[in-house]
Amino acid sequence: MTLQIVDPNKLGQELTRRGLLTDEQLTKAVEASEEQKCPISEILLSTGLVSAEDLLTTKGIVLNLPVVRLVEQNVDQAVLKYVPGTVAVSWQEFPGRQKCPPGAT
Repeated sequence: MTLQIVDPNKLGQELTRRGLLTDEQLTKAVEASEEQKCPISEILLSTGLVSAEDLLTTKGIVLNLPVVRLVEQNVDQAVLKYVPGTVAVSWQEFPGRQKCPPGAT
């Protein structure tokens, strides 16, 4: 089972609003998602209707969260101890930095 944090309806609406999908393409992707019992994001990627970059950016817009490209970031290795590896893999996220240095007030 794949965890879906983004409402598929909101995702579809935002993709069409941004001009990345037509209403017809969205309808077909929704139907395929229901038939295959597969998240719509997987359908969109596997059919090539939307690029991974556009999908990620759109999810960020829907969730009102910034998209962080890890290749452009310096991850503080000290903060990785706060999230177990299994959790990071499952949620596909981890802390990149600590807001305040340890011991700071």
